[in-house]
This record gives sequence, C-alpha cells and structure tokens, in this order.
Amino acid sequence: MIEKRRNMFFNSAGVFLILLLVASPGILLTQQENEEYESITSNLCVDCHDKSKTDTMIVEDLAGSIHDGFDCQDCHQDKGTMPHKTDPNFTVISDSCKGCHTDAAEEYTTHGQESVDDDPEAPTCVSCHGGHNILPSDDEASMTHPSTVPRTCSNCHENINLTTKYDFLINHPIEIFDTSVHGIATMGGSKEAASCRDCHSTGGSSHKILSPGNSNSTINHFNIPKTCGQCHESEEKEFWEGIHGILVKRGETDSPVCTHCHGEHGIIPPGDPRSRVSSIRLAESTCTPCHESAALSEKYGFRTRRSETYIDSYQA
Repeated sequence: MIEKRRNMFFNSAGVFLILLLVASPGILLTQQENEEYESITSNLCVDCHDKSKTDTMIVEDLAGSIHDGFDCQDCHQDKGTMPHKTDPNFTVISDSCKGCHTDAAEEYTTHGQESVDDDPEAPTCVSCHGGHNILPSDDEASMTHPSTVPRTCSNCHENINLTTKYDFLINHPIEIFDTSVHGIATMGGSKEAASCRDCHSTGGSSHKILSPGNSNSTINHFNIPKTCGQCHESEEKEFWEGIHGILVKRGETDSPVCTHCHGEHGIIPPGDPRSRVSSIRLAESTCTPCHESAALSEKYGFRTRRSETYIDSYQA
C-alpha cells in the first residue's frame, strides 16, 4: 500500500512538472511582452501623428471641431502603449463613437439594403461626419449641414465603383438633384429646401435610411405622400382625398404617388416646360402611361383613349 501511494505521488509530481515546463515559456513570453510595452499619454501622439490622411494638421482640425478638448486616447482607446498593441476587436471609427453616441449606434444598423456590420463598405461615422474635424450640423462647413449633405452623400452615390458593385437603381442621383428645384434652393443656402436626409431619413433620423422595399422606409410606395407632405401639407391632404390617394390607402401598388407624376431627384417647377406636370407635358407624358394601359383599364374599368381625345380637343 505504501509503495502504491509512493508511485501515485511521483506520477502526480511528474505530470505537474511537465505541465509547468510546458506553461512556463508562455508565462515568460507574456511577461516579456508586457515589459516591452510602455504606457503613453495623448501628449506624445503628435510626435508621430501630426498630419491627417487628407494632409491637414490634426491639432488644428481638433481645435476647430466639436470635439475640441478631447484627448487622442478618448477616441483611440487602443493606442495607450508604445509600441501600439493590436486589438482586432476594436475599431476607432465605430467603437469609440458608440461609447458616447449610444442612441445613434442603436439606430444605425442598416444603410439602404446593407447591414453595416456585415458590409465593410457600408458608410461609417467618419464617412458622413468627418474625422478630426467634425462640426455641428448647424455649421455651414459641416458635412451634415443641409447645404452640404448632397456632397457628403455623393462620395458614395456618385462613386462609379460602388454604384456598379451594388447595382444602384438610379445613376448620378446627386448630379440630377443639383439641377432640381430642391437642389438649386439647397445650394442657394435655403435651410428649408429638401435635401437627401429630409426624404430618406426614417423617423427623422439620418441613421435610419432604409430601402424602398422596407415598409417603414420614407420612400416606400405607401409612405411617399407622407414624406412629401412634411413640406407640402395641403397637396398631401388633396392627394388622400382624390382617387389616387384612396387607391393607395387601399393598398394598390399600381396607383401613382407623388414621384410618379413629379419625379424623384430631378423635380423641377411646373412652370418649366420640361416639367412632367407642366401644362404642355402633363396629359401626354404624365397621365397617358397609366390611362392608356390596357392592364389598368381592365383592372379598374376606365375607358382608354381619353388622353388622345383630350389632346385632340385641346389642339383644336
């Protein structure tokens, strides 16, 4: 019995010694690595990082930004040592912003059809707000000021590589918008004129831009009258009282809404002869596509050739 216990003791001791020898290099290596890293403060960052990626002075950018007074490590929380440790689970562009802007982070999960967590090319906080030079939205130089929002959106929506890759349905929406009644007013300094976020922000939040297929989207077929009605209240009221609005309320997807007649990004005043609702083009170009449709005529039981007879009588 004594001999058996002695063997068990030596066997256990041998196993422990082997485990200790195996673990020791890792323990020693971790200790050695920690000794190689030196803690630093934000005051040292400028010694290496004086200019931004856009070749501006970082100190000057911060001094004029909404984050003036922040230390570098308030945002770059993974850069507290020299040399810098690599943390694959931390991204300054998103993780730092989420720490303070929790409401925005909770809202911003999708942009259009893409999940922001799954698509590396989805817009980040920096894409829309800027980096070290973030300004309040009411500052005319801010990337999110009403007059500059179209330029901010154009960084992606006028990028031929992105529009091709993601098969954007509308070519050059910002270029078209710039020539519209809304775009001209926006570039002229109007804060009331509609720009991208006024029409595309669900629930009034630019962090919730949804695709038209989403039933909550401001540009979903059934929500468009309400979206336009934010500015055009009386026109919205008249629309819902008319036959088109009644059909839309009934859930008919083939009944026209504002954009069918007025356009989308390129809306121009009705007094302009190029307008789809000008007196010159209204009957033939805007009403005819629906009211001469055999499928719609059969479904709703209205007579065709009404546009043709109207035009003949008008010209007579």
